[in-house]
Amino acid sequence: MIEYFIVSAELSLVGFIAVACLRSAPAHWRLWTAATGLVLALVPWSVLPAITVGGGFVAAPVLEALPLVPPPPGTGSSESTAVQAATTWEVPWFTVLAGALALGLLAFTLLVVRQRSSLRRWRQVARDGTYLVGDLPHKVRTKCDVRILPGSACAAATGVLNPTVWIGERYLDDPRLRSVLAHELLHVRRHHTILVMALSLSRCLFWWQPFAWLWVSLVRRELEHDCDEACAELLGYADYRATLASLIRDAVPQPSGLALVGRRSFNLRRIRSLGAAKVGRVRHRIALAIALCTVPLIAADVAVEPEGDRSREEILESITQVSEGAGRAGVFFSQGRSGLVGYSFNTTGLSALKSLSNRDPRPYYLHPDEAYSLDDIDMKVAGTYDEVARAVANELGLEARTGPTGVIVAEASSLAELDWIERAIVLSSIPARQVRMAMDLEVDGKVVRTPVDLVLGMSNWAGFDIGDCPISIIAERIDEAGADLEFRIEFGGLGTTWNRRVEFSSPTTVLMDGRVPCPDTHREYQWRTIAWHATVEPINGVNARR
Repeated sequence: MIEYFIVSAELSLVGFIAVACLRSAPAHWRLWTAATGLVLALVPWSVLPAITVGGGFVAAPVLEALPLVPPPPGTGSSESTAVQAATTWEVPWFTVLAGALALGLLAFTLLVVRQRSSLRRWRQVARDGTYLVGDLPHKVRTKCDVRILPGSACAAATGVLNPTVWIGERYLDDPRLRSVLAHELLHVRRHHTILVMALSLSRCLFWWQPFAWLWVSLVRRELEHDCDEACAELLGYADYRATLASLIRDAVPQPSGLALVGRRSFNLRRIRSLGAAKVGRVRHRIALAIALCTVPLIAADVAVEPEGDRSREEILESITQVSEGAGRAGVFFSQGRSGLVGYSFNTTGLSALKSLSNRDPRPYYLHPDEAYSLDDIDMKVAGTYDEVARAVANELGLEARTGPTGVIVAEASSLAELDWIERAIVLSSIPARQVRMAMDLEVDGKVVRTPVDLVLGMSNWAGFDIGDCPISIIAERIDEAGADLEFRIEFGGLGTTWNRRVEFSSPTTVLMDGRVPCPDTHREYQWRTIAWHATVEPINGVNARR
């Protein structure tokens, strides 16, 4: 909401300066400039669809074709990243805006009902006065009703679809009747009654907007100036000025309706402005051109949103609150209109990058020589995915090159040439499908307890430990018929990797039934017998990006 008022104030300032520069221009120039300023100041630019502007490295085509490479050996359950969305509740400011507009609409409805009631009473007592238009210039005449109010001295024009000019009976014998009637008829001819209705609606809807009141008041004043100049051109400047001066002298403090005379100070300015006919000059056109060029620049602050151009302070403060008790896990906090995210990392470097890749739809390519020596990190960062990736890489002493098809993380010298990209560790985003796998594992004839109902698909891999044996399972591909899985078992730092296709229709799949090498405490290799069977079934209706 503060952003809305700031933009409104900036646009209003430009509009006020433009109107001031047009002080010697024809009144209708200022009128429509002020009307445009009113619209621009009231538009809630920040709720309009924003255009995100950004740039970055365009990854080589090879990135899209690279196969999935598993994480480095030794990954276990301590590196499984828990990604949690924040559950803070807040009322969007546009909801508050909608409530304020609803109250204003109710007030406008009551105002219309009240005015229609007053006009109905006027119509009951008024008589036809069409004959009064006969001696007026042809350019003043327009299609509308002219009604005479008995015992009244008011002059007003009302109505949108069926406009009516009301003339008080006391003006019938007044020599100023011709000027008064011409003024009100010109209000109708120049569609000022429609504009006044729109101004009333704006003032009611934006009753909480101070600039709305200022602009409505300014447009109403320029509307009178516009009508004065039109009347002066038709009836003569000297005669009309004299009539206006006498009306000011005899006016009551607060005339009713759309009266010819308003506040005394304003009407004195009306008389001074009728000293001579005004014409548009080059300087007036230059002022309007500058104003029109300035408006898009101001609106671009919210209509065009650079990547990450959002409040970091609020996100980082909230990250601190939700990261309490997060343990050694990357905690996903917030995602904004243009992909703005906030993270709190208190984990290893690899887990931090995996936490980010599980939310970012792009794969992350990590230099294989760096994956084994990423230090622990403890940091809070907010921004777009690109900004967070660069911040995490910088914390690890690396650099991140971001592009639409991938993010490459390596040392700065390794980014100059990508000859290592085919050996990169690929941290892919969360698969669209998930499977549940139950396993039976025997090591050297002894049954080993394994996780029950292990779910693959919440990440592209899962890891757990069984005694001294870390196991990693990679979900390379999950389709409608089954899953392509890659397995890795490590004994004493020596790992064995193999791939299996697991069909959903198969009751049980043999993942491994044989011997694998394992070094003992004396660094001498021995063979261990592994019997590993699994059952895999799909999880229907589950989307990893929920």
